[in-house]
Amino acid sequence: MLPRLKQVFGKVSPNRLKAVAQAYTEHMKALSMDTCWVKAHFFAQATIETGYTLNISENMNYKRERFEDIFPSKIFKGRWTKDGKWVSDRDKNGKRIYKDGMKRTLDKVYSITDTQERKIVLANIAYANKNGNGDYYSGDGWRFRGSGLVQITGRENYSKIQHLINTRFKLNVDIMTNGADTINGDDRIATLASMCYVYICTKQNPQEFSNNKKDCTAFSKMIGNEITEWKDGKVVTTNWRKKQKSFDRETSKAFLTESCLWNKKSSPKPKENPSRWYEPVDNPQITIWTQSGRNDPSNAVFGAKRPNGHYHQGVDLFCIEGSNVYACLDGIVESITDSPKGQGQTIVLKITDKEQINYFRQRRRDYNPTYDGEKKQGEGFDENSNHIYLVYYHLSYILVKKGSVYAGQIIGYSGISGIRDGTCGPHLHFEIRSERRCGDLTKRCNPAYYVYYKVKMSPEEKRKQEERMKKGQLKDFYGRK
Repeated sequence: MLPRLKQVFGKVSPNRLKAVAQAYTEHMKALSMDTCWVKAHFFAQATIETGYTLNISENMNYKRERFEDIFPSKIFKGRWTKDGKWVSDRDKNGKRIYKDGMKRTLDKVYSITDTQERKIVLANIAYANKNGNGDYYSGDGWRFRGSGLVQITGRENYSKIQHLINTRFKLNVDIMTNGADTINGDDRIATLASMCYVYICTKQNPQEFSNNKKDCTAFSKMIGNEITEWKDGKVVTTNWRKKQKSFDRETSKAFLTESCLWNKKSSPKPKENPSRWYEPVDNPQITIWTQSGRNDPSNAVFGAKRPNGHYHQGVDLFCIEGSNVYACLDGIVESITDSPKGQGQTIVLKITDKEQINYFRQRRRDYNPTYDGEKKQGEGFDENSNHIYLVYYHLSYILVKKGSVYAGQIIGYSGISGIRDGTCGPHLHFEIRSERRCGDLTKRCNPAYYVYYKVKMSPEEKRKQEERMKKGQLKDFYGRK
């Protein structure tokens, strides 16, 4: 691997080349990326995305014209074509037409003399509300800017990659807290993260888009958008064309694709480890403080009777707003709703796979209700049902759409949406049902049989809940869209 990389990336430092070669070689089999064709396609992407440097982070130090060429849909009026290309509207002189206020915004940005400040602002403009990122003020644009050998961008992609690294390879890697800065600081993590990104983008089968394929279009399309370079109002080239040229002239020769021996059996698609139960939030614990700031954890349990005479239909798991919320099992997102009065932004997962249902049944533990009024289950709940519904309330942001999800996938972020008066005890309201639609406690069970949440907490955990309580009944009624 190392000699072949030297042919393509001759100006890259020996230490970086060695780290990239070692990381790629170590993990290529597990990700079906061990044929010469996949290597040639992968590193053709890397040549253009990193400018032949393997420099693993997008520095956002773009000249204005280049920035506008790379992010035209953020800046100019226009439309997306059916094949996923952006076409900007133009005036009678052929110049692209800015979106309202965008010219003035960019004039102001490019008047910033502090280079680092300008780069951060540009990233937050370019990537706001995209690929799972929050808005401009969240800072997600800069935190999850392009990084790695193939310029991974967006909170959602970082989250998927982290999950794959930590479950497939049993590594304790955190690329979410500091995002691109973490990847930028470690060549091996950058290489593995980029390989995982390709594996995910190619639907866990990179060989399908690589083996015996001299045309890079299909592979490039799976990895990222085609970016056009303009000069004097005319298209000069695109990043996809450059990648094709790199493949033709460099990477296909370095990795000897013409003499490559391969077949579909040589590197089979790895079998996924069976997905078992994954807790809906990290370190699940009962919510101690009520909406108004009263110390009463019994208010958060299943079956608690509320002042309006209704019974609490799930469990309230404490989590600071913006915390990760996970799919507990492999399943289907059956519905996504936004109910401002009560539930807020909500996800309903349906679990039907026999293996997953078996994991659900095995998960059930012996549990004795802890608090006065806490109930075991409602009438008609069937723990042996062939389908189970998992319900998540009060989310601040939803990352998924209708379709399949896997156990441990981050499906959204916790919040307090739908709680009209705000709350001193932010939480995920979590329910388990044997039928999707049911009233009161009917066909629901106490999630404590399956979610092993803490009732007795450490002083530090209690302190964290109390500190949040003291901030008062904060509101985020609708949640972020």
